[in-house]
Amino acid sequence: MTTEDWPVSLLPVIKRQVEEPLEESRLRATINSLTKISDGVSSSVRDMYEQNPYRRWMNATIRRYDMSVSEVLTSDPILIELGDYVAPDMPEILVAGCGTGQHAIQPATRYKAAQVTALDLSLTSLAYAKRQSAKLDINNITFAQADILNLDEIDRQFDVVECVGVLHHLEDPLAGWKTLTRRLKPGGLMKIGLYSEAARQDVLAGRKIIFEQGFEPTADGIRACRHYIISAASQGDPTLAQLCRRSDFHSLSACRDLIFHIQEHRFTLPQIKEHLKVLNLEFLDFEMNFAGQLGNFREELRGLSAENRLDKWHAYELENPDTFRGMYQFWCRKPAQ
Repeated sequence: MTTEDWPVSLLPVIKRQVEEPLEESRLRATINSLTKISDGVSSSVRDMYEQNPYRRWMNATIRRYDMSVSEVLTSDPILIELGDYVAPDMPEILVAGCGTGQHAIQPATRYKAAQVTALDLSLTSLAYAKRQSAKLDINNITFAQADILNLDEIDRQFDVVECVGVLHHLEDPLAGWKTLTRRLKPGGLMKIGLYSEAARQDVLAGRKIIFEQGFEPTADGIRACRHYIISAASQGDPTLAQLCRRSDFHSLSACRDLIFHIQEHRFTLPQIKEHLKVLNLEFLDFEMNFAGQLGNFREELRGLSAENRLDKWHAYELENPDTFRGMYQFWCRKPAQ
């Protein structure tokens, strides 16, 4: 029996459940390994994402820009002040921790003539990313398996390094950040995304329940945990009610990433400020939706030093803990010399 013999209504299911996994299985063998994976936590995180890639996305709205790095970042809606930064004509971009590919696709289509190297621990995630990018006819991304902690094995530097939602899952986030900084060319730009301590109190409450109740990171365990949390939220727990409103809470793989992750660090802006000093990186600005009050506050900070702006953002977050509910996403720059 061929697919032509099946009812038309079942063809999308066959494609999703049979054809696409078979294609991803084939693609695994085409993905190179650039570094060893020797760290214990890295190995455990890899195993987790082999079982539950984050996230399995179906569609993406792609807008292909014909703009340089500086033109994109200084234009609306990002509006970052880059000073004397000169954008390369053909930027080489490293996406460290690309997951299933959505992050890698952004710089690949965002910057003119960009060449993207996208790395991840998980071959399952990389195969998904490679299939999806090919489906979208994006051919300027090279996917490879690597561990951020071992990137010194790569004798190469990049014009832009992006690492969003990854460092906080390392055993030593600062060690990973130091490695990425060494892979960044002098004068280059870096985009970092880190969890906010203030904005993840609901996630912490969920992780506490998992610890106390002994829920396992299996399909049945995740479902039982969600049922427990929903029941507690319905009885008037506002923190757990907030957790239930997160979109990731309602998908098995995403929920595992959200509250069952084997390793999670959270940060405050004073901690990030100190890390930037240690790394000798200049804070530039956040990349986020600056609508309404948030946009007005940002305008008030124009002209202040990076340290003063971070101090004021910290004070603002203390009054508005959900400001960075997704995570802190910000740009910084390595000195030219």
